Amino acid sequence: MEKEEILKKNKDSSIAGGDERELLISGKANIISKSVFTVAIISLILFKTSKGLDADDLWGIFFVYCSSEALYKYYCLKQKSLLFFGILFALVAAYALGTFLLRSLGIEL
Repeated sequence: MEKEEILKKNKDSSIAGGDERELLISGKANIISKSVFTVAIISLILFKTSKGLDADDLWGIFFVYCSSEALYKYYCLKQKSLLFFGILFALVAAYALGTFLLRSLGIEL
């Protein structure tokens, strides 16, 4: 390979999001952070439920996260199942956050 070709490939890989090592590290960090977030939210939900507290706020946050991930994946991959789950998660999130908001305002369902 010539020097210009090597420099062009390096520039193209930088534009595309980094070299393979950076992409691998980013992917593993993404998986680990999702796992930690899920365990933390589920632990908090279980704790609040065991104390007799409503966990609608945490359920709402969790499903907003799930919805945004599914809808972004749909945007990139155009798989209809991702769109279906993204919308489903968004509806569940809206219900949970709406219930939390109404209860916070003193309106019981």
